[in-house]
Formats: sequence, C-alpha cells, structure tokens
Amino acid sequence: MDIQLEPHLQAKLQQNVVHSTLKQNLELVSKLADECFQECVHQFNSKNLSKDESKCISHCADRFIATSQRVGLKFQQIQHEVVLKEKTKANANASARR
Repeated sequence: MDIQLEPHLQAKLQQNVVHSTLKQNLELVSKLADECFQECVHQFNSKNLSKDESKCISHCADRFIATSQRVGLKFQQIQHEVVLKEKTKANANASARR
C-alpha cells in the first residue's frame, strides 16, 4: 500500500529531508572537529599545527568517518529488517482477515 502525497506536501517533505540531512552532516563535522582537536592538539605554541598534530588529526578524521559510515550502514540494515518484518506481519494479518 503506497501512499501518494500531493505535490506541495511532497515538496515540503523533500525540503525537510534535505534540511535534516544538512543538519546531521553539520553536526557530524562539528563532532569530528571537536573530538579530533581534543585528542590531537595539546600545545598552543604557534598558530599552525605541528606535523604530528596534523598527522594525528588526519588519522582521527579517517577513523571517525569510517566509524560513522559503519554505524550508518548498520542502521540502514536494521531499518530494512524492521520494515521487512512489518510488511510480513501486515501481509499475515491481511491474509488472516480474508
């Protein structure tokens, strides 16, 4: 059972999805910057990062992004499984009513 939205509601929904995605991405970048800065920068001797700090931040960011991707993929997998279970349950209920 697919539900078709009116065009203005579909546009509003799409706008909300884009806004939500942008907000999540900004929060992710902010968290990445905060965590990697806290982990890697310990001295403030100059306005530039040292080679070790730059290397640490690069590795930290790579780990952070890889972890975020794994979590996102796992979330999608679980969400897909839940949707399949709900569809199966709905189909079983519909068959039982007949």
